[in-house]
Amino acid sequence: MSLKEDILTVMGGEHVAAIATVQEGKPAVRFMALLGLGDLSLVGATMKDTRKVEQIKKNPEVALSIWSGKNYIDP
Repeated sequence: MSLKEDILTVMGGEHVAAIATVQEGKPAVRFMALLGLGDLSLVGATMKDTRKVEQIKKNPEVALSIWSGKNYIDP
């Protein structure tokens, strides 16, 4: 499997993701639906008048954690 295929195994398709922003030194994390596309881009949808959008416009550096959709098993 190529690196791109490995990445798409985790991020391809529909997912729930946690997105973290920072405003005035304070972190905020919230969940949102994302769609991972074959060109390795991500598309998310949210209402444009949310604090999340305001924070991303002011500081586009965010952290993103994607759940692969597979069951979690603690080894």
